[in-house]
Amino acid sequence: MSTVPGPSRRTFLRQSGAVASVAAFAAACGSNTGGSKGGGGGTKLSQWYHQYGEQGTQQAVEHYAKDYTKASVTVQWNPGDYYAKLASALLGSSGPDVFEDQLNIDMVLAGQVLPLDDVIASAKSDFVAADLATNTVDGKIYAIPMIEDMQLLYYRKSLLAKAKVAPPTTVDELIEAAKALTTKTVKGLFVGNDAGVGVLGGPAMWSAGLTYITPEHTVGLDDPRAATALSKLRELYMSALSRQPTTKEIQAAKSLVKKAKTPIEGYQDLFWALLNSKEFVLRK
Repeated sequence: MSTVPGPSRRTFLRQSGAVASVAAFAAACGSNTGGSKGGGGGTKLSQWYHQYGEQGTQQAVEHYAKDYTKASVTVQWNPGDYYAKLASALLGSSGPDVFEDQLNIDMVLAGQVLPLDDVIASAKSDFVAADLATNTVDGKIYAIPMIEDMQLLYYRKSLLAKAKVAPPTTVDELIEAAKALTTKTVKGLFVGNDAGVGVLGGPAMWSAGLTYITPEHTVGLDDPRAATALSKLRELYMSALSRQPTTKEIQAAKSLVKKAKTPIEGYQDLFWALLNSKEFVLRK
C-alpha cells in the first residue's frame, strides 16, 4: 500500500475544522440505492474510502469485503481529495452504495442517503446512543458510526515521583501538576500539537453535564456551568500549555497578516508558523 502524501498547509487548515472536530466518520447508503444485480442474481455493492495512511488498513478492508457472502462488494480506495470526488459522484448516477463521510442535512434533503432503521434494527443496541443521535434526522437514522475514539489522560509514574507530584484527580490538581512537571524542554501536559484545542473542549462541557447543542436544539454554551468549565480549560491552557504573546510578537503577527494576499491566507500562515514553532511543540 502506498503512503499518503502529506497535505499542504492550506489544505490542512481548510480541512482541519471540518474533519478534526468529528468524533467518527459515518457510513451510509448512497444514492445508488441498494447496488445492482450481478451475474446469477447476486447483489453488487460499491464501497468508497478515503486513502488511509496506516499500513494494513486497505488490506483489512478488502479482506472483510471478500469474506462478505451476502453481496459482491467492490472497494474503491480514493487517494487525493476524497471529499470533492465523493460530492461530485453523489450529484450524479455514479455514486457509491456505501461511503464514509459526515452526515449532513443537505444529503438527506437531496435524497443522497436512505434511512437505515430497518437494516440496523437488530444491531441498534450495539451502538452508542449519542452517536446514533448525531446521525438521525426527523427520527430516522441515516448513518452509523464507523470509528469510536476514546480519550484518556495517562501519566508516567517516574516523572510524577521525581517531581513529588501525586496523580491528579481533579481539574485544579491537573493544572497544578502540569505546572510542576513543566521544564524548559518538556511540557508537564501534552494534549496534542494544538495544545488541546481539539480534544479538551468537549470533555470540559460534558464534565459539567452539558453539550454543545441541547436536545431541544438550542445552544448548550448558554449556561453558567459552561463558563466555569471553559474558564478552567483556559486556566490550564495559559498556565501549563501556553502564554500571552509579547508586544513584539503581536506586531510581527500583524505585519505578517497585512503582507499576505488575503487576511485568510495571512492567518493561515500565522497559524502554521505557531504550530511548527519550537516553543509551541517543546516548551511552555
